[in-house]
Amino acid sequence: MKVGIDQLQPGMLLKGDVTDKSGRLLTRGETLLTQKHIHVFKTWGITHAEIRGEGDAPNPEPLARPALSPQALEYAVNKAQQLFIHNNREHPAVRE
Repeated sequence: MKVGIDQLQPGMLLKGDVTDKSGRLLTRGETLLTQKHIHVFKTWGITHAEIRGEGDAPNPEPLARPALSPQALEYAVNKAQQLFIHNNREHPAVRE
């Protein structure tokens, strides 16, 4: 999604490269923005940047999951249940 320079925040992830008016590369895509990046963009007259939003995953393929032994899986499940005892286990983030 295109974001105006005044709406950029440290921690946002660039979707694509940021170049100045002459095409000089200022910052590569997939960079996590810092306040220094935003200052440089303003200095070079950048008015907007493409930022990754929800659904803009750089690699939409699911991550491979390593095989676990049944004992390791049982141990992990027990530890997770202890850690998340007060959480709603049906919430997608907790369920994952």
